[in-house]
Amino acid sequence: MRFEREELDGSTHACRSSECGGGVGRNVAEALWRLSGGGARLLTALGDDSAATYLQNIAPGLILDGNDL
Repeated sequence: MRFEREELDGSTHACRSSECGGGVGRNVAEALWRLSGGGARLLTALGDDSAATYLQNIAPGLILDGNDL
């Protein structure tokens, strides 16, 4: 396998980025959560960052947190 090294010129280039809270486990958990009227929860590890906040906000009540124990 051959890799080519790309030289960076230090300039800024416009781009777009997006974020999605996908993954098979989370998708299945959310489907069960919705079908059961909120009776299912997803047990997962979350950090203390914007990605964790995003996941908690897309389906409030889906993520099992310490308050539910």
